Amino acid sequence: MTFGEFLSQILGWLGEFISWVFNWVPRRVVIDFTQRGIHYALGEKPRIVQPGTFWYVPNRGRVALHHTNRFVLEIAPMALTTKDGQSCAMGMTITGSITDVYAYEVDNWTPDENMTERAKGGLREIVLEHAWAELCKPAGEGTRLEGKLKTRMEKSLLDFGVEIERCGLTDQVLLGRGALRVFGMQNLVDLNHA
Repeated sequence: MTFGEFLSQILGWLGEFISWVFNWVPRRVVIDFTQRGIHYALGEKPRIVQPGTFWYVPNRGRVALHHTNRFVLEIAPMALTTKDGQSCAMGMTITGSITDVYAYEVDNWTPDENMTERAKGGLREIVLEHAWAELCKPAGEGTRLEGKLKTRMEKSLLDFGVEIERCGLTDQVLLGRGALRVFGMQNLVDLNHA
């Protein structure tokens, strides 16, 4: 071992030691009024941290923060089949807010990914229960469908501590037989004749 390698190892060890020592120094977290936090202390049950100033020791735990104000969850279009056998691709937008940060953070390993998967399952069920014509009604006539979609999403996402404000289909694409029609924001575009 050369002197340079030896010195490099000593400095590396010294840096790790200093980092470990400084992780015993309490840290301050300022939690905004639109946030809630979860404090994970070693060996203890996680607890909710309210807005304000919170102190913790990094070697004894950590703090996870989440915004509780409105969020938008966009579900990318996915291939589905309708009740009448039409192949289509549909996407969805969910607007909501976190009402129970404990259920959102602690009861779910990756809440955003889990919510997306549950929402996709709910959308799949809705599409399987409706014919293509029902899914393509303009927004004024489709409020019943959006109501069903909101109810289904509220049931699907109940375990996540979120309140759903609105659900809506964003992209509706009919696939098959060389015809491709795109529905979005109440506009119909036939790409074969555009």
